[in-house]
Amino acid sequence: MVLKSWLDVPEDSDFSIENLPFGIFSTAGDSSPRPGIAIGRFIVDLAALVDTEAFRMYCTCQFPYSVLKQPTLNEFAALGRESVNAVRMFIKYLLVEMTPILRDDKSLREKCIVDTTATQVEMHLPMKIGDFTDFLNSRTHAANTHSHATPVNMFNPPRAFTGRVSSIVTSGTPIVRPMGHLIDSSGKAYVGPSQQMDVEMEFAFFVGEGIRRFDRVSIDEAEDHIFGVVLLNDWSTRDVQAPEDHPFAAFNAKSFASTISPWVVSIDALGPWRTRAKPQEPSDLLPYLMDKNELGTFDLSISMSWKLSPEGETFDVSTSHLTNAYWSFAQMLTHHAFGGCEMRTGDLIGTGTITGEDASSICSLVERTRNGTQPIHTPAGNKRLYVQDGDEVVFTGWAGDKADPALAWRRVGFGVCTGVILPARPL
Repeated sequence: MVLKSWLDVPEDSDFSIENLPFGIFSTAGDSSPRPGIAIGRFIVDLAALVDTEAFRMYCTCQFPYSVLKQPTLNEFAALGRESVNAVRMFIKYLLVEMTPILRDDKSLREKCIVDTTATQVEMHLPMKIGDFTDFLNSRTHAANTHSHATPVNMFNPPRAFTGRVSSIVTSGTPIVRPMGHLIDSSGKAYVGPSQQMDVEMEFAFFVGEGIRRFDRVSIDEAEDHIFGVVLLNDWSTRDVQAPEDHPFAAFNAKSFASTISPWVVSIDALGPWRTRAKPQEPSDLLPYLMDKNELGTFDLSISMSWKLSPEGETFDVSTSHLTNAYWSFAQMLTHHAFGGCEMRTGDLIGTGTITGEDASSICSLVERTRNGTQPIHTPAGNKRLYVQDGDEVVFTGWAGDKADPALAWRRVGFGVCTGVILPARPL
């Protein structure tokens, strides 16, 4: 049975009644950031809803309702997976076409339902992020971008980078081209704007209920500590990164901006999209990383489109899949906490660039252009090596097969993760 809402939600909307992602928004009439749930072009204002008699009368959730009036989702997410999904299911009940509580009460609808086509809405970061970790998760990406005199297994043990929380921005935030400490072909250092602005296509998940310091979490328990998933563009300046990487690691090349989509798709909304992970090397799987769940990952896709400036051409660049990630969400979180690391509500964990084995699934420009030596030729005859000033990059993501007609009114998507590059600020 296909459930529909009494709201006008297109059959191909990312935010169907089966999704109902969480976010933080404000409006022109109320500038206070507050929690909401997206459905189609509408937002259910949770902060307004909890003050209504309808919420008190019909919602059986057992927690302080004040958590749904905070400027971030941290207090709500910290309640744990069961409480998060209970709220999602209650909102679903209110929105299905046969439920009259909101449908037939105009004053209640006007208070609690925001139509984004009629009201100016600003999206904010959904969580107060404590720490940001980005994994290495694609064998193909590792082979394309890392070279060692002696062969190294980059996946035993699992590897990750610690990023800067201050670099995380929400979709739509303009990105100023960074200045860099650069090295020319003769080895001479100089300062100038980066000429190799790159993207990295990733998913990322937020920690919900935290994990205390020195407490490990098992693979079976890990997803209970995941609040939800977003798209991530880990912007990178490759000409800045090159001298930083050898023999150390990227620093300023990845410290200026990482863009995330604003709506957090809950781990339970992704449940119907579980699928098998690709085979892993048995020698990489120590007992704590072994997952007995045959459907250990999710059938999620991420795609990039690129609008060129000043040419005006928009074209599709790449589409990849979460199954190209070597480690599952559960394995990443389990490994992160295994050594005793405290995982706090709102911590953000990126999959890393999830390039697949075929050319259509390459997830960074440094790979697609073979380190800037082979330009991308667009359908309209334009050329690019890296992102230029004025260019706009847009990531979209979805669960399952986007073209499957059986997913009408059931689609689970992530909205957009977008950024426009502005010129570097002069010294």
